[in-house]
Amino acid sequence: MSLYIRNIKQIFQNLVSLYGNFIHWNISKILVFLYENIAGFILSLPFVGVIVYQYFSDYNKLGFASSIDEFMLGNIGNIIITMISFLVILVIFICTYTYGNFLMMNVYKSYLNGDRLPYRENLYFSWKHFRTYMGILGWASLYVLAPIVVCMIFIIPMGLLAKNVPGSMTILVGIVSILVVIALIGWFVSLVIRLTFSSYGLLYDPEVGKTAKWYIDESFRLTKGKVWKIVFLALPFVFVLGIVAAISQSVEQNLTENRVYTALVEVQKQSGQDDHKLLEGFFSGDEADKDDFRKIENAFEPVKNDVNKAFLSAAFKYIDTKSTDKDGGIFMVIFTLFSFFFLEGITSMLYISIYRLLTTSESEKMDLSVRS
Repeated sequence: MSLYIRNIKQIFQNLVSLYGNFIHWNISKILVFLYENIAGFILSLPFVGVIVYQYFSDYNKLGFASSIDEFMLGNIGNIIITMISFLVILVIFICTYTYGNFLMMNVYKSYLNGDRLPYRENLYFSWKHFRTYMGILGWASLYVLAPIVVCMIFIIPMGLLAKNVPGSMTILVGIVSILVVIALIGWFVSLVIRLTFSSYGLLYDPEVGKTAKWYIDESFRLTKGKVWKIVFLALPFVFVLGIVAAISQSVEQNLTENRVYTALVEVQKQSGQDDHKLLEGFFSGDEADKDDFRKIENAFEPVKNDVNKAFLSAAFKYIDTKSTDKDGGIFMVIFTLFSFFFLEGITSMLYISIYRLLTTSESEKMDLSVRS
């Protein structure tokens, strides 16, 4: 227990170090953010060019076709090329964004060493790191796909079985299905945890001469029999972060509702409508939402000279807030910036701190075995 408390304190100190390096931390995040988007844009330019060329050469003829079906049948090859181009662009940005996360881990590594990584010395243009990291990402994706594929294969026959078995057996099939799905979810979560540290192995390798699969295997070796240890090390911090996120979201929601309330009261003074008629005028849901909105209305008495805040809160998701909350965009930017500057990156520091604890424990065991 004392070792667990000591490890928790160490992780906490590592997280606090982010705020001790607040300016360097955020400048690094901004630089990495620019790198992710600029690199993604440059690498995707050829495929953007293909889409633009097809638009001017083929897609602008859509208006001359007698129907969209005729156009699609006559240009099926170009449509496939366009879809592939969009897919490749998406993959490119996924790669640059995930590699950006790897670059930030390099910054956090320097903090754990009591240093600050110079802005120019990050691994922006290290082809061997980028290539190996993409390989790790590919292998990790294949591993986590396994329980998903098994789940899809399992669902089809179980669904058919549930339709054809007698009524009393349907309950048994349902119980078995739930147990299997729970087991597959546990397998998936376990794989995610055990694969998380693959990229950290690459980060701490001074030579980077190994294959991507080697780092995957090393992550499995390092986390063997330690999944619950990792979970309990991360759990207190994930819990606190969840509370902070919930409070932040609640504050944002309350501020938005108060601004909308003030705006609605002003409109009400001019129109003379009760709050039910007033909110009906700002209803923005579809036909399926109208019944739910009516049920909420029936639960509250109409108010003529004010807007019932409880009624507004209950019906808020069906209200067109854009037309009433003129300052909503400004407040959204403020909350986004707050999240970026104060919260973005905490989970990455948490993971790399746990990795350091695991590897330190491994090193201590090896030292003891050598001495003995």
